[in-house]
Order: sequence, then C-alpha cells, then structure tokens
Amino acid sequence: MARIAVTLGDPAGIGPEVVAGALAAVEPALADRVIVFGHHDLLHAAARVVGVSVPTSVEIRDVGGLPTSTPGQPDAASGAAQVAYLRAAVDALRDGTVTALATAPISKT
Repeated sequence: MARIAVTLGDPAGIGPEVVAGALAAVEPALADRVIVFGHHDLLHAAARVVGVSVPTSVEIRDVGGLPTSTPGQPDAASGAAQVAYLRAAVDALRDGTVTALATAPISKT
C-alpha cells in the first residue's frame, strides 16, 4: 500500500492549520496511509484552532525540537523546522517508506 508523506510547512505560518483541515476531510481509508512530518503537539494545536480533529490513524513523526516561533512571524527557528520536516520526509521517500510527498506552505524568508 502506498504511503504519503506530508510536511507541516512553516510552523509560524498557516501550514499546520492547512494540514489539520485537510486530514480532517480525508476518508478513513486514506488517513491511515499518511505520515505527517512535523510535531504532534503543533498539529493538534492547529486542529483545535480550525475546529477539527486529526484522525487517530494518521502517523505523526516528531522531527527535531518543537519551535517556539510566534504565529505569523517566521524566524530562524521556524525556518530550520520547516527544512528539518522536509529533509525527514525526503529521507522517507528515498528509503521507500513513502511513495509520495506533499508539503504545506513554507516561508521563503
């Protein structure tokens, strides 16, 4: 069964909320094929903000330390986090753990 990597994008941006909303709308059969690269706490906090629940069948892989960036204010920590999420997801793609990769919005600053 094909697995899909999804990164949370910029933790100071809308990425975590976009991922939470998308996952809440996914059919259960697809949700168990998703691996989110980011932070469990960040994803669930974003889900609360948008008023949804992340399906329990979604695998969440914590990558690095949880950045303490301020929402709406990208900084070096949020930049490093989004790169770490992407690198971990690319590694999973390279080793065959996943067969596809999607990223949430990232900050270019």
